[in-house]
Amino acid sequence: MRNPGPTIRQMAGNFTKALLWWAAKGFLITTEQHFWIRLHICRKCEDWDEKARKGLGKCNHKKCGCTKLKLWMRTEKCPAGKWDNIDKRFKDTIYQKPRSNAQAFIPDDVEGQMDIGHIGDPLDLEERPSESQDV
Repeated sequence: MRNPGPTIRQMAGNFTKALLWWAAKGFLITTEQHFWIRLHICRKCEDWDEKARKGLGKCNHKKCGCTKLKLWMRTEKCPAGKWDNIDKRFKDTIYQKPRSNAQAFIPDDVEGQMDIGHIGDPLDLEERPSESQDV
């Protein structure tokens, strides 16, 4: 049975924390390539529901509840750690606003990482508050 996902209250808390952290870091947006790789990873995850929210998708992980829009936010992480390797790869990339004509581009060396899950340390985006800390 599919994970039902976080409650509305949990999603509201997750959303608030994500927006506050994103604002505090200057509204960093990923590159198109980074976005499409994150989306590819999400689409292979058992917690991802592609059809939810009228096509925006939904992550049903209890610490998430996001749509595809979260994938553009550079400060965000996958709560299951599935973006860690790719986020490290893009750590020093210059970030930009998304363009409307985004093309899916997934490098061959990333494709092989999709089923590995969490490897290594999580991406260091300075001192992001932990789940137990107040924002």
